[in-house]
Amino acid sequence: MKITIDNNEVVYIYLKNREIKKQVETTIAYAPCRLLYDHNNKWSGIEIGYFDEKVEIKFDQLLAYDFVDENIPKASVEYLEDCVRILFKEDVKIELSKPQDCSIDVIGSDIVGIEIQLWEKNKLDDGCLPAGIQKL
Repeated sequence: MKITIDNNEVVYIYLKNREIKKQVETTIAYAPCRLLYDHNNKWSGIEIGYFDEKVEIKFDQLLAYDFVDENIPKASVEYLEDCVRILFKEDVKIELSKPQDCSIDVIGSDIVGIEIQLWEKNKLDDGCLPAGIQKL
């Protein structure tokens, strides 16, 4: 997985090869999500809620492919009753979540990336960024 952040405002989480973003067929805007933080207030993951849209998204497709092994190589996916939880490293204990929305890029029924236009109250300072994140 690769994560980039532009001007502390726009985060993009690449779940597949970066070049595939150019082929996105559908973007689901304003999908409910939560930013997840560990006990040190480090941004550690994201939860994306299930939604009723015209495009059927198969969250299990995330496990069918290897994540882009670039700057966040230890990512994990967990399927919960009401959401999918993506953690940037395995075995992290989540202490805090903050509501947010995101846009989900889809090809067919496969999620290829997640864009987050950070709300003002959710801006990420350098101290809470996961190791390896690429600032643009």
